[in-house]
Amino acid sequence: MLKFIGKALSGMVLTKEGKQAAAQLAAAKQGKPIPAPPARRNKPKQGEGEEVSDEIRAFIEAVMEEARNAVRAEMTQDAIDNARSKLEAADIIRAKAAAAKSKSGGGTAASRATLISNALSVHKAKQAILKNLSDEQRAKLVALAMKTLLNEGRSK
Repeated sequence: MLKFIGKALSGMVLTKEGKQAAAQLAAAKQGKPIPAPPARRNKPKQGEGEEVSDEIRAFIEAVMEEARNAVRAEMTQDAIDNARSKLEAADIIRAKAAAAKSKSGGGTAASRATLISNALSVHKAKQAILKNLSDEQRAKLVALAMKTLLNEGRSK
């Protein structure tokens, strides 16, 4: 019974080479001659099959280029959407600043209070924009800011 279960499981688990090795071990235990391994196929000669591999390589390159273009388009669309949201937030901030400016008739204390409220609204709007960024977009933004700050003093 165990031999039957072992053979059934080995048929599902072992590869062809594993089955052949198990058959050789079993034959060696029983004292039978070990069966010869199957003949291997010859490698193709130099120049044979290169057309196929070149065609496959060209196909893979075409698929990879198509995938790269799709990723670029998706990243571009994400950048456009982020820029739109930033512009909308800036428009809201400008509108609030204009409204606050028209409300404040004058005076140092009133203008100072409006400046502080405008600064707080700008800060909140910027935080809202940054909160909606993914980790990848946030890392790209940090890298861009660092690059811009490091190249600020250099001439182009």
